Amino acid sequence: MRRDTVYITTPHGRLEAWLYIPSTPRPWPVVVLGCGVGAVKAAGLEPFATAFQAAGFASVAFDYMGFGGSDGKPRHLVSVAAEYRDFQNVVAWVKGDSRFDSSRIVVWGTSFGGMHVTRLLAEDTTIAAGIAQCPCVDGYLASRLKPLRDSVSLTTLACLDWLLSFLSDDPIYVQAAATAGSNRVSLMNAPDVVSGWQLLHKGLEGQYVDPYSNRIVARSVLSFPMHRPALRAAEILAPYLIVVSQFDSVAPKPAAVKVANDAAYGEVVEVPGGHFDLYKDGIGFEDNLAAQLEFLRRVIPLRQ
Repeated sequence: MRRDTVYITTPHGRLEAWLYIPSTPRPWPVVVLGCGVGAVKAAGLEPFATAFQAAGFASVAFDYMGFGGSDGKPRHLVSVAAEYRDFQNVVAWVKGDSRFDSSRIVVWGTSFGGMHVTRLLAEDTTIAAGIAQCPCVDGYLASRLKPLRDSVSLTTLACLDWLLSFLSDDPIYVQAAATAGSNRVSLMNAPDVVSGWQLLHKGLEGQYVDPYSNRIVARSVLSFPMHRPALRAAEILAPYLIVVSQFDSVAPKPAAVKVANDAAYGEVVEVPGGHFDLYKDGIGFEDNLAAQLEFLRRVIPLRQ
């Protein structure tokens, strides 16, 4: 399968994206894929992008500003507003490229990326459809999944980092995901996070993921609870597939199910396993991918 690296110029720097071109005639329907929190496109997105490509859809998987191959400093600062802007910029780039059918754009997000997809679908009525898997659609409810002691530790470091940011360009980092044997403060530290993060990054060491990839700037978390696109689900008019796992220790599953129920044409599919089992080699991957392909073929049929 063909994969090209493209750079999308924005007012805030360049976004690096991988473009997967299908063998079907142009203009192509296209799926724009966004990562989860603290992650990069190399970690888990390619199996979905290549499957969509084989099914006749172009795919564009990109890194948010400050991550992976994209510009941006400080590195690994998670800004919900900036990531949403990045998603908008990639969609705008797709709309301006004659190779793609601007009337058949699908936005796709995993985990934290599902937050951006939910908001995009509520605000941009030109988007044809959306897919989110194990999505975090409500930052406030997600923050309540963490034990109080862990939340206090994380918030303390976040506030300290915010204060020091006025004096220094060197941020305080916390782990994005807990690692075996580490006592460092982590954004995600549920029991299945260690193995799940390893699953996402399997075989990538030294290739597309730098050795410091498992980290985010501590002050990133301060704004997370304020972002609640789930509350706007009733505004979503495009078909929206949400795939959830049987249990989810990272993202609030009831909120995701409610978004699917409240959206005009929302659908929810449950697959086996936990949050990270929806990715390749997880026990829910095959069912997850099959549901997504069936949805795409049904709501965005290929033109002959």
